[in-house]
Amino acid sequence: MGLCDPSRECQYNVIMTLTRLFRAICLVLAMASGPAPASAAEAAKAPTVKGTAVVLDGKTIEIGGRKIRLYGIDAPNPNQTCWYDRGEFPCGRYAKQTLGLNTMDQELVCHQRSIDAKGRIHAVCYDGKGQDVARNLLKHGWSTVDQALTKGDTTQNKTIKEYFSAEVEARRLKLGLWNFKFTRPHKWRSMMGIVD
Repeated sequence: MGLCDPSRECQYNVIMTLTRLFRAICLVLAMASGPAPASAAEAAKAPTVKGTAVVLDGKTIEIGGRKIRLYGIDAPNPNQTCWYDRGEFPCGRYAKQTLGLNTMDQELVCHQRSIDAKGRIHAVCYDGKGQDVARNLLKHGWSTVDQALTKGDTTQNKTIKEYFSAEVEARRLKLGLWNFKFTRPHKWRSMMGIVD
């Protein structure tokens, strides 16, 4: 006799248990091997990255071969969908396209805040008009404040306060993602077994 009967519910429970176990192992490994975020003083000394961006997903760009994750935000993965009364909407693809449209044909200026375990730079990036790219995504509802970064503390710094205010306003106006039902991006990745 196997772990459970052949019902879909039982199979789902086994898969979810294995997924949680895999995520826990990955988290322990990432915590053990990843460098700590840069301090404010180190970030101030860190290089500024400038150039035209290639958009990888709704929160990650590449400039001159360097992967940069937009500081303070999270966005749906390209395969993530949202729901509304008539079906599904490809919100992950749309978040990526929105980031692409907002940065197209512009030189971005990105100020490093930290470097994660995968070597990605986490940076606040400004477009050719001097506008904060991540804040614009939040303002239009195509990203959320990065819960892992803030750990629920929205008073950490001026940038996070501004980001949280932009998210709250987009949610109130039902803009972008907030016009749909959706799973927060970090929870969706966790459910899919995707390590970010």
